[in-house]
Amino acid sequence: MKRDDFSFYKDPNIIFSGEEAADLGGPKREFFRLVVNQLPQMGVFEGQPGRMYFSHDISLIERERYRFAGQCVAWSLLHDGPGLSALHPSVYNMMVTGRPASFNIEDATDYDVFTNLNKIQECQTTHELQELISKEVGYWAASNGCNLQRYIKYHYGQ
Repeated sequence: MKRDDFSFYKDPNIIFSGEEAADLGGPKREFFRLVVNQLPQMGVFEGQPGRMYFSHDISLIERERYRFAGQCVAWSLLHDGPGLSALHPSVYNMMVTGRPASFNIEDATDYDVFTNLNKIQECQTTHELQELISKEVGYWAASNGCNLQRYIKYHYGQ
């Protein structure tokens, strides 16, 4: 993909080592299946197969690995290859519709995220939650983009 004459639109001619068959679509589909299946091993995802989230890794951003993964998926789709089936359904739904699907705390891949979300969910009253926010999770929530005021409104009607 780094060659000057490379084009995503140009139909790739795939030849596997030791195979002499003409590419009538089978080798190309197999190639893209292999490429897409290797993406989770690049470090750009975390979680369980079929329920993966994008990882947060500055070095991968700097090395443009997320961009490369996206280009691989786009290239595969453009040539009738498979899409990325590794994503968590809520991530996929957010990307396609702009609205998240339901999220289960057990799907959290980071220990701090799991622990803090669990503490928030265990609060029974607005007062308990506000105490927890002021003493333990407020800074964490704000620095991770959590809108706890929206959570309070949604769950407690305030």
